[in-house]
Amino acid sequence: MLSYRIVGDGPPVVLIHGFGISFNIWRNLIPLLKDDFTLIMIELPGIGDSPALEGNYLDESARSLEELRRKLKIERWRVFSYSSGTRVGERYIEKYSDHVVNAVFLCP
Repeated sequence: MLSYRIVGDGPPVVLIHGFGISFNIWRNLIPLLKDDFTLIMIELPGIGDSPALEGNYLDESARSLEELRRKLKIERWRVFSYSSGTRVGERYIEKYSDHVVNAVFLCP
């Protein structure tokens, strides 16, 4: 299971960081969005407290995101991804688009 932190209240947004950084990258964004959105900040596999995964990294990361969405009982969420994390966001949308409201790719 991916390591995650939830902050805020409102429609759910999953925040996907790039490689070599963790969900701490969102620390300056949180105060701006937490009153309007529920921010689900994840740590990608092999980063922070998230276990490393075997197999295709993008496929396994997308599967792990979907596992988290189901655990949190979120029907549909927004995807906000940064840098190389946009590749994970793209793969998630390819596989699970029925559960995505919209997406933002920042510095892909």
